[in-house]
Amino acid sequence: MQRLLSILAPLVATIPLTLNMYAAWWALQYRMAPVGGNQVIDMRLAKSQSPHYITFCAALANNPHGFPGHAMVVWSKTADWNRVDSETTGFVPSYSRDQLASLFTSVPGLLVHGKAGSMINPDAITVIVDEAEYEKTKKMRYQWNPALFRTGVRDCVAFVDFIAQDVGLMAPSDKFTFPQDHIKKLKLLNTKSLTRLARSSAPQARMPLDRSCNFDHADENNDDKSD
Repeated sequence: MQRLLSILAPLVATIPLTLNMYAAWWALQYRMAPVGGNQVIDMRLAKSQSPHYITFCAALANNPHGFPGHAMVVWSKTADWNRVDSETTGFVPSYSRDQLASLFTSVPGLLVHGKAGSMINPDAITVIVDEAEYEKTKKMRYQWNPALFRTGVRDCVAFVDFIAQDVGLMAPSDKFTFPQDHIKKLKLLNTKSLTRLARSSAPQARMPLDRSCNFDHADENNDDKSD
């Protein structure tokens, strides 16, 4: 037993250092690293339809450290997707103390409306839809069963994908990921789909996304011009 303790003691002593190193790496990766900005996709059937905006975004979590990040959906009738002035919904554990436990088992969950996360170092993809689609997805959020939350299975990322797929976006297959990474993958996946569609001239080509023939791709500073 004494020999075992002598072996374990140095390992235990390195745990605080390891955690500090991980915290430093995470801060550099997610708190300080620049994000790609907002990507905008117009999914209206006709540009004459009044634009409504659904934004899928991720930023730091609403705690002093920002760990592990949080993904949410923002509904807005203007191009400004600021979560404070818009309708925001995110899915979180009912109790913050369950965050670690949710890595291993299901814990009570909660749909949070309003301040569902911070807006520090956000990344986002915005879909422009018509009023009918906008109102439909707002109702859909209440179809999400918030009873159980489990990281990588039924978490904030899964809730974002639940709404994103309904409006026609393709969702990444990897769910066990930091929220900010997931939004980057969501943007990249749908950008590639739009690029492939634009390069294809075959009329029989299968459309990768619903209503995709009317998509526009723009950055945050080249938003919809029909307002």
